[in-house]
Amino acid sequence: AEDNYEKVFEAFASLTSPEGRQSRGDGLGLYISRRIARQLGGDVQIKGQVGSGTAFTLTVPLLRAESVVPQTESEAEAEQSAPRARSNQNILIVEDNSVNRSVLRDMLLGMGHRVFEATNGKEALESVEDTLFDLIIMDISMPVMDGIEATKRLRMGSSQNVNTVVIGLTAHGREEFRERAKQAGMNTFYTKPIRLPTLRRVIDGELEAVAFHVSGSVLDDASIAELVAAIGGKKALEASERFFKEFDQFVEKHSSAENISDDEEWRAEIHKLRGAAAMLGMTELESRLAKLKSKKADFEALTTGLVAVANIGQQTRELFKSRVGDAQIAGSIV
Repeated sequence: AEDNYEKVFEAFASLTSPEGRQSRGDGLGLYISRRIARQLGGDVQIKGQVGSGTAFTLTVPLLRAESVVPQTESEAEAEQSAPRARSNQNILIVEDNSVNRSVLRDMLLGMGHRVFEATNGKEALESVEDTLFDLIIMDISMPVMDGIEATKRLRMGSSQNVNTVVIGLTAHGREEFRERAKQAGMNTFYTKPIRLPTLRRVIDGELEAVAFHVSGSVLDDASIAELVAAIGGKKALEASERFFKEFDQFVEKHSSAENISDDEEWRAEIHKLRGAAAMLGMTELESRLAKLKSKKADFEALTTGLVAVANIGQQTRELFKSRVGDAQIAGSIV
């Protein structure tokens, strides 16, 4: 509705329906998008009609590029024989989730790369027969053929991509796939969502610095620094307080595995908390929440897991405040 046009551009905005129920929040996407657009001298505007849809329009002032002078035949041949530039690589995304594929595709296109897509390991193996890739980004869990099996077959085959760099992505616990990914022939793997700075380093060939990245820390300092830079320390702390309010309600509600009756509701609650924890850089808490999903059938293990999650949550709460303060100081120095 028109009355809410400006509200949706606020950080973590939540609107109220006519029935008085609060709808899902809009997160940070629109807030950050408009802020970046305005810093570039443009804006993001909204126009729509309730029940019919909404249009968002991005306007940014740009300078017209000079006309490109056509290459001579000898220049074109020299360019083809030269080493491929870092900003002009062939990259294959293998991912069954269309949203994840589109986000990765847009990130890579924005970096100046050529992007190809496959929705499972079988399609990926067909693609490597036709095109030489500089990098393959492989989701580990997929239908038809998963990323582990696809990577094994790639490495054992004789295609032109037998030695192409493969990085795996997983939404599950890191350790459970670490050794399998390595044995399959993956060069490195990360827990989703992979951050833009990390993606840049992988593409630039700095694999030794990030190979088989498994963080042992409670928080991802880089993610928190990005968050503070984007919305400021005050809003970052406000966002964390909203998160922990929901987290505390979850812990109180499920103080024992006996209180879990609706499996669908249980999974939805965990999914929501995991997404927020990942956004706020709370890596260990996100990982512990993920493990709860697989323990529901084991009453004793689940009860123990709930206690562990509650303890990690308290530890994370205090550390997050400290890290936000550190990020603010570092930002002011820069």
